[in-house]
Amino acid sequence: MLADTSLHDTRVLYTEPAKWIARLQAGTPGGPFLLKTEMVAGHGGRSGRYDAWHEEAFVLAWIAGTAGAGTG
Repeated sequence: MLADTSLHDTRVLYTEPAKWIARLQAGTPGGPFLLKTEMVAGHGGRSGRYDAWHEEAFVLAWIAGTAGAGTG
């Protein structure tokens, strides 16, 4: 489970996804659980085409890695 949040999000405080991931880590078997906090951008993420591609690549790499791509 990947939770992606931002320090400057005006809609959802970064503490909410942090608490959610902490609860999952403490009481849910399985995983992995990862919290990614963007330190600069706001609710919509980074601006700019290449920054958006970078964010999408991170998410796709997380999906591929947790789905077992490249492990054998």
